[in-house]
Amino acid sequence: MAKTSSRHAGFTLLELLIVIIILGILAALALPQYLKTVERGRGAEAIVNLGTIRTGELNYYAENRVYTPDLDLLDIDNPNFLPPPPDGTRLFDYTLSVPAPDTFTAMAQRIRPDGTIEIITINEKGRITRVTSSP
Repeated sequence: MAKTSSRHAGFTLLELLIVIIILGILAALALPQYLKTVERGRGAEAIVNLGTIRTGELNYYAENRVYTPDLDLLDIDNPNFLPPPPDGTRLFDYTLSVPAPDTFTAMAQRIRPDGTIEIITINEKGRITRVTSSP
């Protein structure tokens, strides 16, 4: 006759609770880093659009020997009027300032969900600056 084991295979409630607690701790540690990565990715969108604006300004300057503060005069798609992403929200508002005929600054600005203001700029030399301020 074959012997049957009286032990049941499986996990105890304590073992399952320990695994759930460990997974919760790992998720709590990973979530802030994930959110930082998402925010940096959103800033990358602005940097790409600012680079496009800079290229348009350089082309405009090559033809007219002066920069323009009007995004619509550049031979680019105005990033303020591009279709919104699938979630329906445009992240940044873009503006141009021309303090002198031979200089310009393009700026991308947005208000983050936490209320902080993020400003990314690029000038005619390609220098990018990023500033975040409290509300």
